[in-house]
Amino acid sequence: EAKENGGNGSDEDTLTYAMFPKVAPKFFAEREKGPISSDSFALPKVSADAGKGGSYTVNVDGQNFNVTSGPAGDKMSVTVDGTTYNVAFSAAGSAPVVTTVAGNGADIKAPVAGTLLKHVVASGSEVKEGDTIIMVESMKMELEVKATASGKVEFTVQPGSAITAGQVLGTIGGGAAAVVAAPAENAPAQPTAGAAVVTAPVAGTYLKGMFSEGASVKAGDTVCMIESMKMELEVKASSNGTIHYIATAGSAITAGQPLAEIK
Repeated sequence: EAKENGGNGSDEDTLTYAMFPKVAPKFFAEREKGPISSDSFALPKVSADAGKGGSYTVNVDGQNFNVTSGPAGDKMSVTVDGTTYNVAFSAAGSAPVVTTVAGNGADIKAPVAGTLLKHVVASGSEVKEGDTIIMVESMKMELEVKATASGKVEFTVQPGSAITAGQVLGTIGGGAAAVVAAPAENAPAQPTAGAAVVTAPVAGTYLKGMFSEGASVKAGDTVCMIESMKMELEVKASSNGTIHYIATAGSAITAGQPLAEIK
């Protein structure tokens, strides 16, 4: 039935159709067209009261700083005395990644969670509004990210990086975006040898584990929930045993990344 509705006969397409029979045919049809515009996946507007930031005066060692924070989340925008920073919080034990944002520029934002595949133009190039400047991958589709303004483009996220929806990938027309501190994140934890591994079927965001740590699970149980392309997806156990979670809730994940192990 999945193949009759545009699937390619693979296990992944069969699973996609079984879970989302109403939207899967459109997904298959769009995928066949090749890279598509990210305009089809516009980010929803955030409520003015949902996790909004605020303005504060912070005193550090007797010196006052005027601080304005953007909406709370794993990716935040913080302005300190007129200088704006993008702050990304990764897994526990990792230092936050902080990047300065040049003033008066237009942000380039990821339309969906996934992986940044490549920069279509070099950092520092002059681009025009509507030009395709970045390619991202999500749900096995390549999406174009277009310039929202004309000017010089500066990228702050490198190809191969896992990205979250709404994450700032660079700026246009605001001058260079200099990296202040970008320590390497801890590599994702690896499963124990011999354990059955629960992997992410697609890139996106790890939402939560469905069982408590160390709980007994059976093959077919839903053990994790992830989000990709604005859809919540169930990840099921492939065997019986005791579950140990590897991924951290809220973290960006790549296709095939270990999320948990079952012993």
